Amino acid sequence: MKNTAIVPTYLVEVKFSWQYPSKPLQTITKSGFINSNSNDINEIAQTFIETFIKNYEVGVCIVSDIVVENVKRRLTYDEWVEKYKPIKNKFEKTTPFGGCAFDYSEEDQWEFLKKQNPKNVWTMVSEGDDSFIISGFHWVNRDFYFVTKKEVEIENLSSEYMVIE
Repeated sequence: MKNTAIVPTYLVEVKFSWQYPSKPLQTITKSGFINSNSNDINEIAQTFIETFIKNYEVGVCIVSDIVVENVKRRLTYDEWVEKYKPIKNKFEKTTPFGGCAFDYSEEDQWEFLKKQNPKNVWTMVSEGDDSFIISGFHWVNRDFYFVTKKEVEIENLSSEYMVIE
């Protein structure tokens, strides 16, 4: 059987000074996601920095004062699927997310959702360009609902699972 271990995802934010000769010094902030099996925050940050820093160290440009502002572990949709096992939507076969999303605007799906154990219901919400899956019924910024085989665990009641498309 193929090993399908999920590599942890981290959100990293760094600041640094960048200067092109005869131009004013600029402070640059870069943030983004990186997958890493490392538990060493410095190693994770360095790996992230290596993904873009060469673009700033071109020719006579100077990069200095690199400061790691934040390295935060982000739980992902794939981890949520592996842990909670969403069920398929039996009302509509072509729904997003492998057929597991439920549309609250469809009466039959909404009636089905309302009958589920609230500990097995999750909501996909959007905030700007980002989407997250959170436990329970939510109305603000909702996109879809999901029903899982496994109930939410107490320690995950306030967890957000980021959807990376």
